[in-house]
Amino acid sequence: MPPIKILLGHLICFLMSLLLAGCSRSNTSEPGPRRADKTPVSPLALRSTAHLKRLLAPGMKTNEILAKLGKPITVFDAGQWAEQWEYPVTPFPADDGMRDAYVISASVFITNGCFANVGYAYAPRQHERSLSAREKIIVTNATVDGGQQYSGQQTPPLRLFTVSSNTIPGGRMIDTDRLPNLGYIPAAPFLEVPVVDQVRLVERLVAEEGGRTHTNWEFTISLPAAYWALLEATTTSNVFNQLLVTVGNEPVFAGRINEPFQNGNFEKTFNEASQVEGVKRELARLQRRK
Repeated sequence: MPPIKILLGHLICFLMSLLLAGCSRSNTSEPGPRRADKTPVSPLALRSTAHLKRLLAPGMKTNEILAKLGKPITVFDAGQWAEQWEYPVTPFPADDGMRDAYVISASVFITNGCFANVGYAYAPRQHERSLSAREKIIVTNATVDGGQQYSGQQTPPLRLFTVSSNTIPGGRMIDTDRLPNLGYIPAAPFLEVPVVDQVRLVERLVAEEGGRTHTNWEFTISLPAAYWALLEATTTSNVFNQLLVTVGNEPVFAGRINEPFQNGNFEKTFNEASQVEGVKRELARLQRRK
């Protein structure tokens, strides 16, 4: 039987959709869930239960919501009442009335093609603790003039692109073993860095509730100070867009930009050991050689 807090969360979402019945839609389709499409959906990284509502202005059109959040994982057609768009959420501790629970998904309520409200589903908090952590510095570069000039062997640049599901004139399709059928990127990145300051890998063994354990591998890429403001500005304008990171022309990893990258750092976490070695090998190419 599902945990009572999950049931309560869905009940709250259902009651909210009833309250929106006054803003009816004109279609006559039968109520029920339908998957938006078969494209993998990255979870939203929200900082609080109020965060999503701040991102979505009252009356925002559906195309604007899609531009902000991407496609939902499921759409519930409520017939004459409304549509309910479901998004997975990277779990975070609930900061509303559902204490000692995690927020696990978000519902965006649409009436007459416009944003109306949000709701959340919850799960009991599972207490985790880090049992051990091993850190390895993969790249460390002494930069000169903010990384613009340096001596020694030239390294391939680090490049950041936005990814689109639509064809981009002059762009190219990314479809590799590591990133199958990812999407299209433009000819030029939104940020290119000739030399990074550091790449760090932390392997962390985590204990879950019930005695289970799992391992996470977290890469952190640090840029020279000269690029901090530009990194934050460009990622701010691309929040919730899909990001591709390449070393030279080689695609390395991708993910959603859930919030601006600050202080010149950004991270990527993997849960599968099979994914780690290839990424580590490509990022190691950013190391300068004398």
